[in-house]
Parts: sequence; structure tokens; C-alpha cells
Amino acid sequence: MLLAAAASCSAVLPASVAQAQAFPIKPIRIIVPLAPGGAMDNLARLYGQKLAEKWGQPVLIDNRPGANGLKFPANSLKDVVEYAKANPGKVNVGYAIVTGLVVLELFKSMAGIEMTNVPYKGASAVIPALLAGDIDIDLSDIPTHAPHIRAGRLRGLATTGPSRSIALPDLPTVAEAGYPGLEVRYWYGLVAPADTPKVIVDKLNAEVNAILRLPEIQERLTASGMDPAASTPEQFATLIKADGERWSKVIRAANIHLD
Repeated sequence: MLLAAAASCSAVLPASVAQAQAFPIKPIRIIVPLAPGGAMDNLARLYGQKLAEKWGQPVLIDNRPGANGLKFPANSLKDVVEYAKANPGKVNVGYAIVTGLVVLELFKSMAGIEMTNVPYKGASAVIPALLAGDIDIDLSDIPTHAPHIRAGRLRGLATTGPSRSIALPDLPTVAEAGYPGLEVRYWYGLVAPADTPKVIVDKLNAEVNAILRLPEIQERLTASGMDPAASTPEQFATLIKADGERWSKVIRAANIHLD
């Protein structure tokens, strides 16, 4: 239903200042908080490969997941709302990340509808459930779903970004579908432990941004529906803070609990 991308993964790095100049002196581990196979996992592995080639040290990807397809009678977001109003609580919506739950609750509140939330541990579990008809619709990232939509196995309904997806240009945004206040831009990023020396953070940031500028990386990310955007640690911290403040209000209003 609402296709987009979010969360972050964290790189566990050596924290000693004495090691900063020689960094990295041992393998790096990138923690991906979702099951293998999704867009975040694929992106982490892509960066991991490039960092390993650059530094001559292994980059390990550590997946730590947290927590009806085309038979469904809806061809648009409007159809979903109308069906949900006529059948309160009977539409099962799958999601694989907490952001999906928050967006779902915001959409339900805006549309004045009731739907049943169905959590999954990753996109690799959501898509089979959607294809099998175990759930009716789902909220997840564009890169994971785009191939299935292009192949006709899934029906895209809307994206939550400010503009149409490059990967799915025929798919309307939620604003175009009648819900302009639901604009959500998912992002992926790298974070390090708080005590990581700034020289290491800056070095990693420079390498990641250099990889992002490679033509082959730009082409792969754009083709999958992502919008590559380099940033500084300070800019990323500002984005995290702003999103935290925005979504904490929605979480409190919807009384969302993770226990």
C-alpha cells in the first residue's frame, strides 16, 4: 500500500583513539536490524563489499531482526479506505519495521478506518505472506517490492515520498491519492557507538560518501528506487533528531507500545 524506505544500521567500530590513525585494524561488523533479503540488508552488503575492497579488512553483515495479494479488491488507496470502512478490522496490513507501524497508525487516523496490524521480522517474510494471501496489503520499502510489482505479482497502491518513485513512475504518491499530510521519506544510514573517536567517524563518513558517488553505485541505487544522498555526521544527526521529534508525537497520539 504505502511503499517507502527507513531505519538505520549501526557499524560497530574500534573506539580507542590510539587506533584511530590505523583504522581499520580488524574486521568491521555492520548490524542490520532486519532479516536478510530486504532493501536495507542489500544496501549494507553493497557498502560492506566496497569498504572491504578499500580497506583490505572483512566487513561482516550481522542480521538481527526485531520483531492477500492480488485477490484483494482494491486498485487504489481510495479503494482501500472504502473497503476498510465497509469492513472494519477485516483488512490485514503487514509491516516489517516500527516505522511501518507508525505510518500505518497515522494513515488509519487520517482516513478514519480500522485495520488489523500484522507484524513481521523482515521484508523476506512479508512478501511471501502477501503473495500467499495471509495479509491483504503491506507497508514496506520500494526496492524490495518493485520487482514484484513490475512482474504483476503485486499491485502497488501509493508511495509516501514527496514525489513519485523513479523505479515506479506510474505509481501515485499518497498526496496525489488524497492524503497530503502523510508524506514520509524513509532513509537508511550508518551510525556508530557514541564513544567512537571523531577521526574514525569522519574517516568512515568520507569513505561511505565516496562510495555513494561511484557511477555504478548511483546507477544501482537509482534503478532500485532509492535517492542517493551524501551527508555529514552533523547533518545526519539533525535529521535523526527532527524525525524523532516528529514521530514521537504520532507514537504518543496513537498510544503505540512495543512490548
